[in-house]
Amino acid sequence: MTDEKTSYETRTIRSLRGLEARTRSKWEADGWEVISETPRGLRTDITLRRPRPRRPVLLYTVGGAVLALAIGAIALAGALSGDAPEENSSAASAEPSRTVSRLPTPTSVDSPSPVATSTAVAEDRDAEFKALLNLGDYCDPSIALFAEAHEDQIVTFDGHIAALNNHGSSTTRYDILLGSGDFSPTTALGPAFQYRDVNTISDLNYSARTNDSVGVGTNLRLTARVGDFEPESCLFQLEPIETTFR
Repeated sequence: MTDEKTSYETRTIRSLRGLEARTRSKWEADGWEVISETPRGLRTDITLRRPRPRRPVLLYTVGGAVLALAIGAIALAGALSGDAPEENSSAASAEPSRTVSRLPTPTSVDSPSPVATSTAVAEDRDAEFKALLNLGDYCDPSIALFAEAHEDQIVTFDGHIAALNNHGSSTTRYDILLGSGDFSPTTALGPAFQYRDVNTISDLNYSARTNDSVGVGTNLRLTARVGDFEPESCLFQLEPIETTFR
């Protein structure tokens, strides 16, 4: 028996710099194979492929033959009984068709009473925020809902610096990509938080400076104000309030 040549479907996705491993693992779990990675500024283009599913042609052929035989038997039985089918009888007896209306996507969800800006939403006290920090997909729709429901509120959590890039042409201001929990070069959870256009010396508001420098891999305790979630990039903007080294 001759093996058929495998046919592949391919696609190219974009990942934020610093989250390539996380993006790869998500797609590989769905059966995709990484072919190449091309860095492009703050993003990386990842090209993937996976085998196309083979169509069960034989199954369709046998099924069609069975259906044809069944229709022929019904027609023959009707002819032998002498009952002529009434016009449109099948339409009259069929279940009425249903039109499914697409409802508007909700822009908010029922949430607990507003949290005062002086009270931080902490991962160890808020189940919703804890679940958010453990998501495997940084584009999960629940992140946008959380950002909207908690706009301008304060959150505090253990996190790390996943990537640090110059903001535009500046050499003293940065865009900092933040992840939840401890830094790992291969895995990451939670939203893709970002401090945008900040100075690492003064803007992070260190509670106690115990490190000589900060960079990719630094573990921090972060207290920040909730900003916008950007659906195009899946970046969740935060404004730094207090930073503590862990």
